Amino acid sequence: MADLTIEYFYVCSERENVSVKFPSSDGKESYAVEWVNWKKSQPRWECNCAGFQFRKTCKHVKEVEAKYTCHWHQQFNDGEPVDGKCPQCGGEIKSVPCGV
Repeated sequence: MADLTIEYFYVCSERENVSVKFPSSDGKESYAVEWVNWKKSQPRWECNCAGFQFRKTCKHVKEVEAKYTCHWHQQFNDGEPVDGKCPQCGGEIKSVPCGV
């Protein structure tokens, strides 16, 4: 097998460090939706409500997904950063290493 070459590409970091809280219907607690990127092959939204624990999705996640929708990655999508911002949503970008 040939060795991989490491190249750096820009990706939209719109979802990183996002944590959204929703009050419960009884007002006694709140639910938190966060972008979990600890398992690099399957980054995803997670919520601490009972519905998410059971179904792996919930109304809280769906609401946050609708707001944070950008998946732009320079290696796989068209476009170049514009003034240091994501060409699709205008959000912040970061440089990530990729094996090619």
